[in-house]
Amino acid sequence: MHDSAKLDYAVFAINQIVLFAIAVSTFLSPAIISNTILEFAAVLGLQTAGTDSSLALRILYTVYIVLLWDFSATYAHYLKHKVPVLWEVHKVHHSAEVLTPITALRRHPLDALFGTVCTSIIMGAGIGVWVLFLGQDVMPIYVFGSLIGIWVWRIAGYNLRHSHLWLSYGDFWNRVFISPAQHQVHHSKSQQHYDKNFGHIFSVWDSLFGTLYCPKDTERVQFGIGDDELPEYRSLFGLYVTPVVKIWRHFAGFPADEKLQRDTGQP
Repeated sequence: MHDSAKLDYAVFAINQIVLFAIAVSTFLSPAIISNTILEFAAVLGLQTAGTDSSLALRILYTVYIVLLWDFSATYAHYLKHKVPVLWEVHKVHHSAEVLTPITALRRHPLDALFGTVCTSIIMGAGIGVWVLFLGQDVMPIYVFGSLIGIWVWRIAGYNLRHSHLWLSYGDFWNRVFISPAQHQVHHSKSQQHYDKNFGHIFSVWDSLFGTLYCPKDTERVQFGIGDDELPEYRSLFGLYVTPVVKIWRHFAGFPADEKLQRDTGQP
């Protein structure tokens, strides 16, 4: 019942009513991207490979799709921190002062938009390449409507990522999979934790990016963003409007250290 958690619930309700992510996926999806690649390949005279639906190929394709999804989601997350304009909208997620499973859905609509677009483009390109060279009849393995790899990930502690329950997989496995503890570190206000552990399932991408942080012991983590900015994100108005104003200020050339109040006319 923390005030920050109450904002999580309100943002969740508003975003679900708007159905923003569903609307975006209607216009741009991995299928659209992959079909575009295949149509372009056909123009160039390239033919897709023959069909093969063996169990071995299904397993290989499932692993490929899970890796492709995890890379695309991780790379989109990485860009949200590294590109100033994207960070302004992603900051809404990081402004949470306490973490609950609903915090995972504390996202500005523009944040959701970019994530969907980036993931769709990368996954669509990867699927198009697979179909072009290995055929299109193979189906990945699903459990209850989810890819088996993502399903296992979700039941293996996913909801604890946004919580105050410290669960580390140990030094070795933290270098293979992103543990809930590592994602809690990602939300930390401590400077040593800035821009660490962008991954969702696997740690390999953070190893490649040079952003992997493996805690040796249990760490006391304070969540949120800088104290100078945090008050601006303690209301629904602030969560939805502040990022837009700051992006406008960025393109308008205002100095970065000017206060938001100068633009909104607030005292």
